[in-house]
Amino acid sequence: MSEYLIMDLIIFSGPFLASFDSNLRFIRYWRIALVSITLIGAVYIAWDIWATSRGHWQFNPEYVASFRFFGLPIEEILFFMVVPYAGLFIWKTIQFYRKDKDDHLPFVPLRSSVLLAGVGGAMWIGKGYEYTALAAWSGALFFAADHFLKTHLTNTVTYWLTQCMMVLATLVFNGFLTARPVVLYGEAFQLGLRIYTIPVEDFLYGFGLMSWVMLVFVVLTKDKGK
Repeated sequence: MSEYLIMDLIIFSGPFLASFDSNLRFIRYWRIALVSITLIGAVYIAWDIWATSRGHWQFNPEYVASFRFFGLPIEEILFFMVVPYAGLFIWKTIQFYRKDKDDHLPFVPLRSSVLLAGVGGAMWIGKGYEYTALAAWSGALFFAADHFLKTHLTNTVTYWLTQCMMVLATLVFNGFLTARPVVLYGEAFQLGLRIYTIPVEDFLYGFGLMSWVMLVFVVLTKDKGK
């Protein structure tokens, strides 16, 4: 069993087992969670396939299985399933223990955030920093979608607490992936700034992934009247 696969199992096992807790009962959302994760995961897997073919990153064969799906090891495919599941579990757990009394933030700088990400992305793409630009644009598009779909995730404390938890998880698990290294990056496609061994773009990438999954989850639960 590869080290990357072991990491995937560690990420998934705790939240999955805790999903059956009789108080939280997160498992009751399994259908909506599966749809949300699959829809957004498919987009990010397609991005991953393209990025790998471009040389944004590669996978060290010493730490992954030999089976590949369009150039991606099976562990990478599973990453887009287990990480969002763990993130949704954290989000709903925080909601539960806050007793659904989420404090709404009075102001979120939507326009400035979208503008900065959009302009920054355009500048970075012009310099060849494709990973940086795409990661920034994914966040900008989410901010815009959150506003126009009236999901208002970014106006809630719970959303930002969840993102803080995901940053901590990124430091641990992406820290492992980049320190071994399981993932090898093409420096020409990014700014070259790192926190520990993690490119700053990975934090934006994870932010976008989790944000989009949460947004789809909210849209689907509204449609179900939950």
